[in-house]
Amino acid sequence: LSILPPAVRWQYEQYLANPLLWTKTKKFYKKKILPGTDEYKYLQDVFFGFLQASPEIEINEAYAIFNPLLVTSFCNYREIITTRMVESPRIFAKQSWRSSKNHKIKSIVYDKYLERCASISWNDQLDVPILLTCHITDYSVAMSIASTGFSSLSSTDAGWYGVGVYFTTYAMYACKYYSNRADPA
Repeated sequence: LSILPPAVRWQYEQYLANPLLWTKTKKFYKKKILPGTDEYKYLQDVFFGFLQASPEIEINEAYAIFNPLLVTSFCNYREIITTRMVESPRIFAKQSWRSSKNHKIKSIVYDKYLERCASISWNDQLDVPILLTCHITDYSVAMSIASTGFSSLSSTDAGWYGVGVYFTTYAMYACKYYSNRADPA
């Protein structure tokens, strides 16, 4: 955990400090985030602040999730990516999309990405930024993600930048995907 910025690892440190407040499932721990707590205020700051959600959106329930295996995996893979980016940027920081037919609009999106990265202070010290993002899915899929991580299936939507799992730094953009879910999360 020490390679993560303090603002990213605080939730995990809370678990380590007091595991009895968390409910154990088969593969992860969860804790309901209650209104009026510092955690809830942080969630609101991120959701309505950085992610720019509309104040008309109501948060009905929120949970903190801690999966030690996924956190360790993230830290290890992040270290690999950082090493690759620093040692071989021509290979691992390619921007071949700049020669695509939509390169102008994709360049605008990329510039916005850089702006969002720069707006988070912990990224000042990182070679590879960490962003706060939204990923919309169904509740059962969210619990699967919390257990085993995101799938790398190539059967997912081809998307605008290619096949992959998509995230956004704007909650309102995600709403159009949220509204058609049977049990959204």
